[in-house]
Amino acid sequence: MWQTTFFISLNRLLSLTNQSLLRKYEFHFFLVACVFSLIASVVIAFPLFFSNYSYLQFPLGNGLDAYIPHIPERNEWTSTPASVYQLTLAAGTLLINIVICVLIMKMRNDYSAKMKSRPEQGLLLSSFISVLMHVTNDLLLLATRFFDMITLAYFITLTIAVATTLSFWTLITLAHTMR
Repeated sequence: MWQTTFFISLNRLLSLTNQSLLRKYEFHFFLVACVFSLIASVVIAFPLFFSNYSYLQFPLGNGLDAYIPHIPERNEWTSTPASVYQLTLAAGTLLINIVICVLIMKMRNDYSAKMKSRPEQGLLLSSFISVLMHVTNDLLLLATRFFDMITLAYFITLTIAVATTLSFWTLITLAHTMR
């Protein structure tokens, strides 16, 4: 998800700044994005395959169970590269989207465009909330590790759900032309 949003943002930026270059090398851009995503995913995920990563089950009551991610202490280092990589991609996407918003605002001023909706606001808001959700997710994982508070683990699922459905809700609420 993070790689896809990063490359979509990069594609948007390239199409705004140098559309002829993107048209000329669009297949190359696609290949680089695919190869980079594949290699990065394998390198980042490889240690996790051998870390005995599992989910611990614990009862909530009334016949309900909850699951929290668990990595044995000797293998905890294996999740760090993936978290750093995801956070780097999320922050990179945010920076690219800030540049896109600045470019769109300049274009709007240059062409005196009077539009009722401002899609760049939704783009910036979506990127900012995605980074915030990722940081919150990492902080919750860290807190459950150090403070052994199972209650915090419930909110990990919430941060993942918000991050994955964010683009849809941003589109529905802020892009009036799409509705």
